[in-house]
Amino acid sequence: METTTNKTALKGGEFLIKETPFQNVATRDELTEEQIMFAKTAEDFITSKVQPNVQRIDKGDHALVVQLVKESADLGLLGATVPEEYGGMGVDLLPIALLTKK
Repeated sequence: METTTNKTALKGGEFLIKETPFQNVATRDELTEEQIMFAKTAEDFITSKVQPNVQRIDKGDHALVVQLVKESADLGLLGATVPEEYGGMGVDLLPIALLTKK
């Protein structure tokens, strides 16, 4: 999987007290097509499968939860951040975080 250039990551709330060079700021323009497709897949899964079933999940419908976990695994969502050499997708979290809307 193609990833963006590594940037120096700040820990916790360091961005509040440390100056950050503009080169270390990630933007949506740097995302690869694969990263965009992954984020869209995750968003579609949450919108179509999880959100309509929130009440059932909250009431403890464990069979549904197991089904949703299996479906998310089939889509590759569970192993997204696991490096490819270990069977995951090696998705970089920072670009994916930029795609979140809420």
